[in-house]
Amino acid sequence: MGSRAPFSWKFDNYDAVATVMDVPNISGKSRKHRVDIVGVAAIMILPCIFFTSLFWMMSMRFHFSYPLAAWAICAGGIGICGWLWAVSRAHVRGWWFSYLSFAFTVAFITAVVGGDFNFWYNAQPYYVVSNLNSYVNIDPSALVDGQQYMDAGRVYFTKTARVDAGKAMGFKNGDLYCVAPIVVSDKPLASYDFWAVGKNCCSGLAPDFRCGEFRNPSAKSGLRLMMDKDRPLYRLAVMKAASAYDIVAAHPLFFHWVQDPVVEISTYIQEAWKWLVVGIILHFTFNFFAASAAVLYYLRQPVEFTKAPDDEDDYM
Repeated sequence: MGSRAPFSWKFDNYDAVATVMDVPNISGKSRKHRVDIVGVAAIMILPCIFFTSLFWMMSMRFHFSYPLAAWAICAGGIGICGWLWAVSRAHVRGWWFSYLSFAFTVAFITAVVGGDFNFWYNAQPYYVVSNLNSYVNIDPSALVDGQQYMDAGRVYFTKTARVDAGKAMGFKNGDLYCVAPIVVSDKPLASYDFWAVGKNCCSGLAPDFRCGEFRNPSAKSGLRLMMDKDRPLYRLAVMKAASAYDIVAAHPLFFHWVQDPVVEISTYIQEAWKWLVVGIILHFTFNFFAASAAVLYYLRQPVEFTKAPDDEDDYM
């Protein structure tokens, strides 16, 4: 029986085979990890693919056409993140699973929240207006009932149409919601159902209106208001105007006063694509630096050797 040695040697055909239990480096320095190419590629690429797929889906037409499917896929994304966290905590895979669990969680939250925001404020108005009807040469004075144009997305009025700033009104609720009727003459209408709208572009007291392209003499068109949350507040402004000017607005429809609705609505989808690209670039940049830091931290850690089980017979 001798003292325990740092190595256990087994001889087979005169070749010595060492089973390493706790082998220090000859130089006295702790040994470092080697670069795991597969792991590095995984943490650099997979989170970016995951983010881009979710961000595009939540930002663009898929969210509009198949909303339930989009949120079902998001639920699957939660499952993927949960699985990665479970694997990383069990220590049954490579070191890069620990980083992937973090990176996928960040990618999921930012893609879903950012994509949903981009969709509702930019892409959704474009898709809604594109699916609505377009009406040409509309004369507000000949309007019988605003309900005839409930499906109007773009309206091109007659050349004599204008915004009647003399009947403008504002309703204050944080922002100032401004409205003014669209008319063709000073002749009273049976019902003022076409209204130009805008935020913080009137005094709210005096009858003035500075919304949209009010200074453009070529502006004779209306682009339908698509923000549902603003519609009740504009309706309250119309009710104030109806009471103040003793007019009727049976079925008010709200439009942004513009020259070319097609050009105007195109800016929405352009903004959606712009923020999609910006979001992807920002995430790629963040993940590159975060993954690089994770790799450097891993490589700086000393190698941990696992000792073989005690076996007294090996030291007899």
